[in-house]
Amino acid sequence: FAWNGHDFRKGQPAPERYRGNDYRINDWNDRGLPAPPRGQHWSYIDGNYVLIAAATGIITSILINGALSH
Repeated sequence: FAWNGHDFRKGQPAPERYRGNDYRINDWNDRGLPAPPRGQHWSYIDGNYVLIAAATGIITSILINGALSH
């Protein structure tokens, strides 16, 4: 998906500003999301959930409006 001048795609790095606490989801269980793997976290960006590897910023999964995107 594209938002705010950025493309978000699995396997690509998330823009730096979307990796921090402003977009991070800590209540993933309450939102019906699976637990993020160790070293990854969920971010909520423009109505979509993005799973990001903390060390590299690589997007490992995207849920578009709550549905898994391949």
